[in-house]
Amino acid sequence: ITQHLEGAPQWSFLVHSAHSGFMSGVSSEYLLAQANKVFGVKMSFEELFGVVKRSYLDGCFSALDYLTWDDNVLFHEKPENQELIFVYAYAIVNSWMKLIPEKDEITINEFQDTIGFGKTFGFNDNEANYVLDNLSGEGVLSLNRQLIPTTLIRTRNTRDVISLLYSRLL
Repeated sequence: ITQHLEGAPQWSFLVHSAHSGFMSGVSSEYLLAQANKVFGVKMSFEELFGVVKRSYLDGCFSALDYLTWDDNVLFHEKPENQELIFVYAYAIVNSWMKLIPEKDEITINEFQDTIGFGKTFGFNDNEANYVLDNLSGEGVLSLNRQLIPTTLIRTRNTRDVISLLYSRLL
């Protein structure tokens, strides 16, 4: 739902465009102004973000504790959950294969700008790098940290990763 460029528009915008970081929030007014500009519409806050806000406050996503939303939206940092390592793998590989299918190797900058993985799960940059290291250890991708910037090499496809999704949960 938050997939960069292919997710539900409001969710994707909130996570990938409006998300300014974990230390500072974003005001609802700024969020609305930016969304109207990006989407090329003139809509009310309720029309654009009512369902999104309620989903995170007291709806189906409230248990995630992903954000606090009053006058400002404040995103919460989350640690990696080892049981979900292959969920992270699927999210990365699926997005990569949809957004940049012609490339098996990308820079960390392309990865962050195009896939935007860390923000989706509430990871700061250090935690996102830790997850990438763990995925490298699992053989999902390779990291070449000798290059500047670091490059990622995709070594699995979505079919490979789907079979592993529940392997840490059982």
